[in-house]
Amino acid sequence: EGLRDGAVEVVPIARALLRNQATPASQKQFALLALAKYRFPEDDLLVQQCFDDASPIDTYFSGGVVIKSQLRDIALATLIVRAGKDPPDFGFKYLRRDDRVPFSPSTLGFKDDDERRAAFEKWLSRATRRDDGLKP
Repeated sequence: EGLRDGAVEVVPIARALLRNQATPASQKQFALLALAKYRFPEDDLLVQQCFDDASPIDTYFSGGVVIKSQLRDIALATLIVRAGKDPPDFGFKYLRRDDRVPFSPSTLGFKDDDERRAAFEKWLSRATRRDDGLKP
C-alpha cells in the first residue's frame, strides 16, 4: 500500500523490488509507478529492464475494446512520465487516472501488439533524439 501513496520514502523500496528477480509482476507494476513520480536518473535503467517483460498485468474492457496491459507497458508509461511527457501522446489512448498511483495499471495497455509496437517505436524514436533531452 505504501508504494501506491508515492511518498519519496518508497523510492528505495521500489528500487529493491525491481532489482529482485523474484518479485512478481503484480508488485513490480506499483514499484514502476512509484518511480514515475520522481526523476532520479539512476532509476532509468531499473525501469528499462522491464521493457522486455511481457508478464500480463490485467485485462480491461473500455468502449467495446479489450485492453491487455503487460509489465513492459507500465515500464514504457513510467519512462514517458519521467521524461515529462504525456503517455496518451505515445499511444496510451485508454489511460485513466487513479487516486493512489499516477494511472490505473489496468488502463496502461493496448488492444493488440500492433498498437503496443507503435507506442514503443514512437518512444524509442523520440528518446534517441538528443535535442529534446529524452533518453532511451
